[in-house]
Amino acid sequence: MFFVVIFLFVFICVYLWFFLMYAIHPRCAVNIIIPIKVMKKKGLFFIYFLCFFSGMMIGNFYKPEISKKIEQIIEREAKAFALDSDLVKAITLIESSGFEKAISRKGARGMMQLMPDTAKQMAKELNMVLEPDSLLLPEINIRLGCYYLYQLLRKFQGDLVAVLAGYNTGPFRVAEWLSQHQEASTMQILEAKASPQTRIFVKRVLLYYQKEKNK
Repeated sequence: MFFVVIFLFVFICVYLWFFLMYAIHPRCAVNIIIPIKVMKKKGLFFIYFLCFFSGMMIGNFYKPEISKKIEQIIEREAKAFALDSDLVKAITLIESSGFEKAISRKGARGMMQLMPDTAKQMAKELNMVLEPDSLLLPEINIRLGCYYLYQLLRKFQGDLVAVLAGYNTGPFRVAEWLSQHQEASTMQILEAKASPQTRIFVKRVLLYYQKEKNK
């Protein structure tokens, strides 16, 4: 009886953990890379596998959403930089789940999760005054994020996989990978060179983007 209680307790805890990661804040999905190694060593891979897939199934019934107000801002700023608003929505959903005040552990801020240094450079090019907390304002964050996305699309000549990878891990790193492996496709290069976080980010944005296009 004692072991049954322990099993149920572990199952519920891990189940809720994965539900939160996939249903509420999909960007945290990268964290699955760490526990899987621990669970394999502890003989708990079956619990991990069960919770992982059941969490994703439940996540299909509770998904992050973007408010009408934010959609209007995205559509306006996307149009200003000749971007596909569905792509901007997909990035916003994966980066922050639509949470205006999101701040990552690395310091990325706002709905499109911009690093302060990147945001300052974008603001300078747009002749904008950037106050310390203004990155948490949707209008400013989305405008700078759209402009950054516009710059990446130009840099990578419309290669969306490279653009998304550059958005997540930095454009200079991605450009170096592409120059070193010109014989391979961009996705093949990412599979070989990029971190699990970047690979997951690119695939999830592409998935959400396709869903937005099919609405």
